[in-house]
Amino acid sequence: MFPSWLFTHNQAPRTFHAPRGKFEPGDGRIILFTGQELEAIGGAANYHDGYSDHFPAPGGFTQYTSFQGDLPGMTTLADWGDGPENMAITTQSPVLSRSCLAIGLDISQGHDSVTAAGGMTA
Repeated sequence: MFPSWLFTHNQAPRTFHAPRGKFEPGDGRIILFTGQELEAIGGAANYHDGYSDHFPAPGGFTQYTSFQGDLPGMTTLADWGDGPENMAITTQSPVLSRSCLAIGLDISQGHDSVTAAGGMTA
């Protein structure tokens, strides 16, 4: 079962006393995730005009990879049609050092979503 704080910010306060995870928000708080490409995120040497360069760093950001090739976007530049992404660059950025990384994983291997789910295409 997933903790309720993953899904909503209108949850009741905790009723157990386990220690909070490193990035777990406090009661009634949420983590704002933004995305996704380097030019929009900023905060890095070659990408220094994104929102992280003009506003406080987000609680987290999302970037993508896939099973095609050698996990593009992890340590190499990848472009999913919106601009360059590279998780190695963003995770090494001092500006984003306290931000979480959410990894979007394309498991369709280049097929459309219906085909990837085992359905038929028109």
